Amino acid sequence: MRSTLMTLAGAAGVAALALGPAAILTLPVSLLSADAAQAKGNGNGGGNGNGNGGGKGAERGNGAGSGQAAGNGNRGGDRGTGRPAARSGAAPASRGASRAAPEARGNGRGNGRASNGGSSAGGGAPKGNPAVREAKRAGFHASELGNMNGAMNANINAVLAHIRNGNTNGPVGRLAGLAVADAGAAGARDLLGSTAAQEQIALRDALAAAGYDSLAAYEAAVAADPTLADPAIDAAAAGLGAGALAAALAAAGHADLAAYEAAIAADPTRADPAVEAAIAGLGAVDEDLLAEIAEAEGALAAVTAAEQALLDSWNKNRDADPAVLTEEEQRLLEALRARLAPHAGAIGSAVGGTEPAEGGNAGDPEPDDGAWAGDPLLILR
Repeated sequence: MRSTLMTLAGAAGVAALALGPAAILTLPVSLLSADAAQAKGNGNGGGNGNGNGGGKGAERGNGAGSGQAAGNGNRGGDRGTGRPAARSGAAPASRGASRAAPEARGNGRGNGRASNGGSSAGGGAPKGNPAVREAKRAGFHASELGNMNGAMNANINAVLAHIRNGNTNGPVGRLAGLAVADAGAAGARDLLGSTAAQEQIALRDALAAAGYDSLAAYEAAVAADPTLADPAIDAAAAGLGAGALAAALAAAGHADLAAYEAAIAADPTRADPAVEAAIAGLGAVDEDLLAEIAEAEGALAAVTAAEQALLDSWNKNRDADPAVLTEEEQRLLEALRARLAPHAGAIGSAVGGTEPAEGGNAGDPEPDDGAWAGDPLLILR
């Protein structure tokens, strides 16, 4: 290439002598620019920023790979003596005033920004940025996230500081509030979904629907006036402990209570302590379990409140109804939780007010976490 250029330079120099001093001065600049563009054409952020507009810089950004084609779209970069040369694997040259891919955007001084591991045809952020990776996986562009870019790109140390300080202001504070609520609700759904809890909840709710605050109050009312008997309460009370009994019978090898009773009637030595304990617990209200149920329900309510607070603060949220969780809102919550998931240990320590053990994930520093790989102005829009 250099020998070709030198040959062309010699030929052009002869022609330039006939054109005058101005042509002689401009010739080397053109040749050097062409040589530089060829040298930078390996996907390393080549391309030379924006064209000078007005139809003059027709072949700016001529390097192959991830260099962005030139021509400031607002000033007609396609006009002039030619169009930008085609580039293998790169995006189209210019769409009006559209922005280039982050890894290939010219910086206005003639230097294309080098990619941090992105492909030459890529239109996104460096592969190493987990925040942008989760956002893209959830189907969001930075312009769609708006102020939630602040939450998505928050360094975990900032989130932990908000948790320790009880600060739930701003996007990072809203994310910290969600992290705290999720940590507090760990295991709550499993508890509430257990058979024993469901039995207690069924009775509690049946009593509340009939205006009673306890099974004892109901039984006292029915004893005074049998016509007050409530089938729903009676069925729920009879079901207390049924799950535990069924599990104990199965473990002892009996199909049901009738089979067990027949077996021990024939041979009293076959009585099983676990089955006997389950029988004794039938119809019993478990006050300790009811307290745990109330705590778990409160924890899940806190999660709902934290989610809603975050969604209400999202300036790009198109849903005005807090009673409806849209698919877009769900995707945002999932993406934010995916960002928090690797730091569960550090979050739990921060929520508990303790420091993680040495070697733990106190800060979980991520080299590029918190560095925005797209257009910084999009965060403010």
